[in-house]
Amino acid sequence: MLAEDGSNASLDTANDFDHGMMLLQDGSRGVNFEMIGKFTPFQLIQLAEQLSENTTCTTLKLSDLSLNDGDAETIAGFIKENKTLTDLFLSKNNIGDKGMTFIAKGLESNSTLKELSLWHNNIGDKGAEAFAKVLKDNKSLLSCILSENQIGDMGMIALCKNLKSNKTIRSLDIGKNNFTRNSTKSLVSLLKSNKHITSVWLTDSKLTNSCAADIASALRSNSHITFMMLPSDLTEENTIQEIQRICDQNNKTAMLKMGMKIKSKSSGQVAPETFKKDEDFYGGRNRLESF
Repeated sequence: MLAEDGSNASLDTANDFDHGMMLLQDGSRGVNFEMIGKFTPFQLIQLAEQLSENTTCTTLKLSDLSLNDGDAETIAGFIKENKTLTDLFLSKNNIGDKGMTFIAKGLESNSTLKELSLWHNNIGDKGAEAFAKVLKDNKSLLSCILSENQIGDMGMIALCKNLKSNKTIRSLDIGKNNFTRNSTKSLVSLLKSNKHITSVWLTDSKLTNSCAADIASALRSNSHITFMMLPSDLTEENTIQEIQRICDQNNKTAMLKMGMKIKSKSSGQVAPETFKKDEDFYGGRNRLESF
């Protein structure tokens, strides 16, 4: 049911534990739960128990709460059982490889989660490899944010390899990690073969001008990438402009396929008509809307 202002009148938002638990237990209305402030391990266990059976919570934000690997194991429990949660934000915590492995295990049995944010944690290669195995066959996730972690070349190679067969991921943020040009071949191979990813974030990554040239070459045969954020220290303008041109053209083509009118010429790499601001999701960055 929509309210007079067009919002969902059957959706409640909670930003403290007691209020959130009350709404979850009520179960008569949809719930967006954003935990702000202190959060004890016992409260997390209570929340997990409630969410394991809850059918009304669709968005859960547990960012900047100093959650660790043990907490991630608790979270993985309700990820496995919950059937309605679509958006899970675990950004700016202390989740490492062990915690990511728990979460990946939980995702094996989950078929409803669409957006998962884990930026600014301590996830390395082992955690990325565990997550990559799940991505290979996952059929629900549309967006993954893994930026600002410690993922190196082995983790990057695993992610790219397994994403080749994934048909649902639309947006992938892997910027500001520790992978180098040594894993560029895997990224290029992914861009050539995957026909579903539309947005890739490589912000502050350790890619060189030659890596960007290889990416541009891969995009020449890719008609689906509509947005790509590159490292800001690249200096080869011709390559950057070519990538921008390909993304802009792909974006226009996608819009026309959806019957949308192109109101203005796209500037740079960002197509204004397909983006909206969501500071909670990207910490002030633009979030691509799924086509």
